Amino acid sequence: MLSYNILDKINDLIETGVPVDVLALKRTLQIIETVTNLLLGVVVWGIFVLLIMVTALDVCYMTIPIFKNKMSTIGWDKAGGFRIISIDAQKAVEELYLFGKLALAVYLKRRTTSYIVIGVVVTFLLSGGWEMMMNINKMMSEGIVIWLYGL
Repeated sequence: MLSYNILDKINDLIETGVPVDVLALKRTLQIIETVTNLLLGVVVWGIFVLLIMVTALDVCYMTIPIFKNKMSTIGWDKAGGFRIISIDAQKAVEELYLFGKLALAVYLKRRTTSYIVIGVVVTFLLSGGWEMMMNINKMMSEGIVIWLYGL
């Protein structure tokens, strides 16, 4: 659980006579690790849910004229306020009307970069990025503890 560096520094502090509650420190680091894992999990699920919802609403906007008219009437496709429909979907519909291009193909071409970036981030987090994030978190916690006991 604890890195070797922090254990060495705690031993140095104990040898110099500075009182250190190692058990409380270990519990605190475990709580920080648990909270960080929970937050990263929520972020990953949030990314998935948001991506699915936005894509579904954009496809409805591009393919169902009644849905498009309703979103325009409510104002959820306008800039400067609450927006549900993405700019990419609006541009795809504009290109459909102006140039006769297939709206879904234009939308997919515009969104490919977003999907790739999100895929890379989620893959990073799920394939060991958790551990790297925890190591960064432990190093930061270690620095804070050393700084606090250095005062």
